[in-house]
Amino acid sequence: MGDMLPVTVERTWEGAKGSLAWWIDWKWDEVMRRKEDVHAPPDRAISYTNQLHLSRLFSQLVDDTDRNQTNTLITADWRLYMVDFTRAFRSAETLQHPEAVQRCSRETLEQLEALTRDTLVQTLKDHVEPAAVKGLLARRDEIVARLRALIAERGEATVLF
Repeated sequence: MGDMLPVTVERTWEGAKGSLAWWIDWKWDEVMRRKEDVHAPPDRAISYTNQLHLSRLFSQLVDDTDRNQTNTLITADWRLYMVDFTRAFRSAETLQHPEAVQRCSRETLEQLEALTRDTLVQTLKDHVEPAAVKGLLARRDEIVARLRALIAERGEATVLF
């Protein structure tokens, strides 16, 4: 999923903390793409669909309460980027939309299962409250349980890519 997030670093400017993000040379946001009725060409369709599945999973994981189609940027070569996480990393311990989690890569599922509280605390300690870490882990558990149930119901080849 890291390829779907622009590189962003924390910086201090005139005494205030903020972030500096890599510019995305995007062609559409999801609203524009749908309005123009533009579809990924056959050689990019599966990749684009898989990126959509990962972006939906990530939004549920970080509890992004403002994930909307203008926060999804698409490049001319059909790479998807998620931007604007100002309303993410909430403390809710349940998924907003569990039905949004339908598929993911095998690697993503493995990484979710391997994710530990210690790793999250170390990585996020300067950026999110402890309650957000607790919420993220609870949502991760729901996502993993949902994916495992879908695999049992539909088969691994249908759920994992």
